[in-house]
Amino acid sequence: MSSIKAFFDNTFFMNGAEGIILFAICIAAVVLTLVAIAMTVVVAVSVKRHGRENAASPAPVQEAPTPAEAHEPPAELPQEAPAASGEPAAVFSVPFAGNGVRYNKSFTARLIQSTDEVKAWYARLKNDMLSYQRVKARMSWKRESFRFAKNIVARLGYRGGTLCVYLPLDPASLEGSKYKVEDVSEYSAYTDTPCMYRMKNERRVRYAMELIAELMDTWGAKRIERTEEDYYLPYEEN
Repeated sequence: MSSIKAFFDNTFFMNGAEGIILFAICIAAVVLTLVAIAMTVVVAVSVKRHGRENAASPAPVQEAPTPAEAHEPPAELPQEAPAASGEPAAVFSVPFAGNGVRYNKSFTARLIQSTDEVKAWYARLKNDMLSYQRVKARMSWKRESFRFAKNIVARLGYRGGTLCVYLPLDPASLEGSKYKVEDVSEYSAYTDTPCMYRMKNERRVRYAMELIAELMDTWGAKRIERTEEDYYLPYEEN
């Protein structure tokens, strides 16, 4: 240290403590420079190594779906997506893993693409139910529901391309009768209307109206004076 101090003491611009401070600053600057150089080298080596690893890694290969996956239908859509009043019929497609698409049609869209005969049956059933006092209709994505106060009168929907009436009756109670109904209580959407009746002809439409009349009579519902409305919907393509 004595030689270092002597060196600074002999410089023409520094002496004593000032020379030591300058020397310390120089040493610190050199150390920081070396550290910066070392870090730069480390970063450069790391980047180069990462580039070599990426070049050596093969591109990911997308495996083809198995036969089972290729024909697996998409997840079920919500059974009852409420539709706003006056909303046009909606149809949207869900792509399959294989070929083609799966079309999910609303109740209104299915009705639009039904035959004129089925449309006439629908109009008769709807006008009949709305001819009772305090009965209200509500359209949803999959079906149309009719309620008398808090009681569900019936639901109209499609099953396998056929217009069906769902009633709050026990299907077992109609076994062996002229009403050839089906039990759909296993489906959560129809736990309150487990009795399904397919509208295949004019006679079945009359029978469905008979069952509805019996229900309304049980609840004490009264008929009202009402002009029948035309619910015909012209045919449209998808």
